[in-house]
Amino acid sequence: MGRLTQWVVIEADVAMRRTSHDQKVRLADGIYAQQPNMLASILALPRMGVGIAQLEAVSHILLVTFHAMKLSGHTWQLVTEDIQDGCLQRPTDRARFNEGPPGELTTKVVERNQWDGRPHP
Repeated sequence: MGRLTQWVVIEADVAMRRTSHDQKVRLADGIYAQQPNMLASILALPRMGVGIAQLEAVSHILLVTFHAMKLSGHTWQLVTEDIQDGCLQRPTDRARFNEGPPGELTTKVVERNQWDGRPHP
């Protein structure tokens, strides 16, 4: 599977900014036909409290990405719910890692490794 070049994404973004509402609806129909889970995930965002401005931004990203894939000649494999869950798990895990270990684990590690003044091998 290839990667999208910066130029293809820029071209797709410019095209989407010039696209009429009706053309975007037709493109969304194409996304539904090829990637129903991706579109459904975005359409579910308002039920999760996402505002209209944020929804428009995410929709734009999906439209640009889909159009860039078409321009590049690449095809997406079907993005299943399992794939989406796996992709969403990565940033969640990274955020947990960046927050550091739970307090009690930190205390145990510090207590176990307190320096007693002697050199350690």
